[in-house]
Amino acid sequence: MNQSGQHNKIVICETLLKQLITYQRELQEGIARITPQTELCMLQLAEEGWYIFPDDLDFQQINEIACIKNKDVFFGNNFNNLICETTELERLLISRFPEREKCFIETFEAHQTGKYYLSIPAFFLQTDGITHDLISGHVFRSDNGRPSCSQKLLDYIEHNKLSMALAAPILTKTNINKTEKQRTKDFNSLNRHLVMHGESTDYGTKTNSLKAISLLNFVYRTLSKAIS
Repeated sequence: MNQSGQHNKIVICETLLKQLITYQRELQEGIARITPQTELCMLQLAEEGWYIFPDDLDFQQINEIACIKNKDVFFGNNFNNLICETTELERLLISRFPEREKCFIETFEAHQTGKYYLSIPAFFLQTDGITHDLISGHVFRSDNGRPSCSQKLLDYIEHNKLSMALAAPILTKTNINKTEKQRTKDFNSLNRHLVMHGESTDYGTKTNSLKAISLLNFVYRTLSKAIS
């Protein structure tokens, strides 16, 4: 190859390298801008009982959904498209945790047949169960005011700010796992403690069962991704 050809190749390589460096810088800057707002939106959704796994939606969609006023109606109408298809989630969970097959079959069956007073506690139990299976932690137990699984999860993702932001709903106490001290007197959201200890008697709705499924789906997919 003559010198002219070698020079052209060098120029092309240098140009591609500069473009790659520019792209990486712009990507990092974009993540830095997006991360705080998206984390706030995901926490806002979780505070209202809805857990979205971010790989299924882009950041703009998450931000737009967080602004919707009646999220219960919205997610009730769009659950399979935005969060998960329940039969597919059941299949995935049974495949990953075969020892829990009967638990999942009967829990999802209770949901499908409208027995929400049975499905919701069972979904909570299985959420905590798979958290223990995956990272030996717990979503609903507290450790210094945070879910006890927080540090276990951070061991896997603490060097990735975006991953930490997207996992915020289970790194932070939200209504579903707040303790008695953290709940206000007029508290009326779905809460695991109130359900499992028999203090709530009106939790058995399809909306609340879908919220429990959304948490189960979010925990399973977030933890599986973190440890993979």
